[in-house]
Amino acid sequence: MVNRRGRAILMLVILLNVPFFFVIPWERILFDKEKVIEENSGDMVTVDMRELEPTGVYVWMEKGKPVAVKDKRPNWFLCNFYTCTQFYVYSGNQVSEETRNSAMRTIDDDNPWAVLIADDVFNIPDSGKVKLDLSNANRLDLSTTQKALEKVNKKYGLSGRSYIDCATPYSEALNAFRTKRIAVCFATACVECLVLPIILLIIVAVKRKKQKAEE
Repeated sequence: MVNRRGRAILMLVILLNVPFFFVIPWERILFDKEKVIEENSGDMVTVDMRELEPTGVYVWMEKGKPVAVKDKRPNWFLCNFYTCTQFYVYSGNQVSEETRNSAMRTIDDDNPWAVLIADDVFNIPDSGKVKLDLSNANRLDLSTTQKALEKVNKKYGLSGRSYIDCATPYSEALNAFRTKRIAVCFATACVECLVLPIILLIIVAVKRKKQKAEE
């Protein structure tokens, strides 16, 4: 009987929390993308989408660090734990001289740039224009991101060992938000597991008291 009640309480906790914490779009309600972009961006530039091509090479971020290279975005469930970033190929001329120097590129080097963008934070349209931070050049050593860049280089005939990072600080902020939400969910579930049995015991005690009174 005790085991059955324990399972019943556990199922009740799950039924209460899953819709509340995972179905409700908390990120849309509480996560301020514009504020995160403003706080973490350098010089923003306006990019024409005709000069920005998505590659379909995704880097999944956990705690702001690259953990996996995939050819698809995380599904609905995994999006609660990973932030999705994607490599784009940028063929425009909005990259500053300072960024070129950081990437060890000469002024006359007009090859396209590989740009890693936090898709879960920046709203990248299919057409038109978008404001991006193209100021942070990143040269790679052995890393998960390097594997992704190698796939991009092979796919588009590029040869650069550097890329523009428009992903890391924004991914860190979003990962921190998601981690906090999961922690709140876990803490709430623990409290419910403690409180619900007490409530049920009180209900049972009251019913028994009424039954005895009626007898």
